[in-house]
Amino acid sequence: MYGGVFDLDGRHFDIHYRNSRHRGTPDARGRKGQVAVHILGFHLAGIPTYMFPGELAVSRDLWGELPRPGYPDALRKSAPPLWLDQANRELDYAAYWAASANPMNCAGVLAKVVLQGAHARLAHRGIWALNEKRMVQWADLANLFGRFSNLGSSTEQLTLAIGGVRASIAEIEGEIETS
Repeated sequence: MYGGVFDLDGRHFDIHYRNSRHRGTPDARGRKGQVAVHILGFHLAGIPTYMFPGELAVSRDLWGELPRPGYPDALRKSAPPLWLDQANRELDYAAYWAASANPMNCAGVLAKVVLQGAHARLAHRGIWALNEKRMVQWADLANLFGRFSNLGSSTEQLTLAIGGVRASIAEIEGEIETS
């Protein structure tokens, strides 16, 4: 995977070069609801294996013609629980950082949890999440920005922040359970 990000004449470009010979494998797995998350630099929550089919679905080809896969129903069912399980486990660990009054690590864990929640919500809604740049806004979680700008450093303040993020994750879980 190679690419570049640049601005030209007031327009922003984010270009990715992919080896399209391997595009069928992740697409077939996604149609079956199979998903895994890979740790990759510049992605706090990691990237899902369904990223490549999502790129095909929403990108613009510079030349040639590539398939435009739809969001698989099986993936809408399987991806949210995976992301929410990770988010809930991370939230439990955030309590350790709060108890030790460690705002740096607590903030890092909470940021990861918000992104995992965003992945879960977007997957449930059948929206391709290709990167984390505006994913929080797309998942209607921008209300948490204020929580992060005033995180604090005491155990009490950090515990309060964890509670706010936990409430957002619970809201996502409720949305998924009721549909």
